[in-house]
Amino acid sequence: MEVSPPEPRTPAIPSPDTRTLLLRALIESRPEYVSGNLVATRIGLSRVAIWNHIEQLNLEGYRIHAIRNRGYLLQAEPEVLHEAGLRAHAGKMGIIPRIYYHDQIDSTNSEVDRLLNEEVPMPFAVLAKGQSKGRGRRGNQWFSSSAGNLYVSFGFDPNLEIARMGHYTLWVGFCVCKYLRQQYGCECRIKWPNDLYLEGRKLAGILTEAKIETDRIRRLIVGLGVNVNGDAAQFPDHLKDRVVSLREALGHAVPFNECAAAILQVVFEASERYFREDIREALRSEWAEYDFLYGRKVLAVGTLETVSGVACGIDASGHLRIRQSDESVVTVHSGEVTLSL
Repeated sequence: MEVSPPEPRTPAIPSPDTRTLLLRALIESRPEYVSGNLVATRIGLSRVAIWNHIEQLNLEGYRIHAIRNRGYLLQAEPEVLHEAGLRAHAGKMGIIPRIYYHDQIDSTNSEVDRLLNEEVPMPFAVLAKGQSKGRGRRGNQWFSSSAGNLYVSFGFDPNLEIARMGHYTLWVGFCVCKYLRQQYGCECRIKWPNDLYLEGRKLAGILTEAKIETDRIRRLIVGLGVNVNGDAAQFPDHLKDRVVSLREALGHAVPFNECAAAILQVVFEASERYFREDIREALRSEWAEYDFLYGRKVLAVGTLETVSGVACGIDASGHLRIRQSDESVVTVHSGEVTLSL
């Protein structure tokens, strides 16, 4: 069997390139124009070189307006992942962990695994415009060919006992869901245990993979896919009616690279807090407001049993509670949960 060589990796943050510095200057100056002389001096290039970069960025989906004696104004950004734009927003937000970027890759989760084996310092994130073998839960493939959607995986070293990680995926989903609500005013909710739903359709999914050493989790891989500006029509026929993007729900595109950087920040900060303190009460106190399944008839199919009834929240361990027809309440630790008629 032939083995393909690993794909070349792009440099990680820090070490910003010229276009990252240029875009950050434009982003930070909005809604005002920024002087070409000022930018040229800050970056260490001639004004002609700055102009050439501006021209190229306009070709790549930016809209940068230039006025003589006033300078440049960033009016619009691409609706897809753009490396320099992502790094510029991440720098502006003060994101410290390393970020690895790819145009195309087999799987961001697989790349995190490879980097962990190379002992790359944690935490870090891997992003890609597209994946050829994106992974979902229970061995399913995550459809990920649209550059308008976010595909990112994280590498962490929690150094926690296994029992302490029971709420982690719920917590990350909750924090991302809460951010999207506050930022975009959308009523997204969490479908236990790892999906975000909006308008009754799937908006995002999370895949968590742990590596255990002596009863402690020392390496954690967290994959996150979010339908940002993608079009459901691009999905396979069996998924078209089951997925939604922020763009479709809001009626307009969102600033992709700013959104992506903000989600990176949310996951890094949420994870750091989870590894540092007990978040169970914080999660349970707000869960009902974000619970997609609460009060609905569900069918939970696990490895050993199938449970049907009405979902009634989560217990102290983050397990799904289902009230059966005889009024007894059972908890589901894992499995595939669907709505039932």
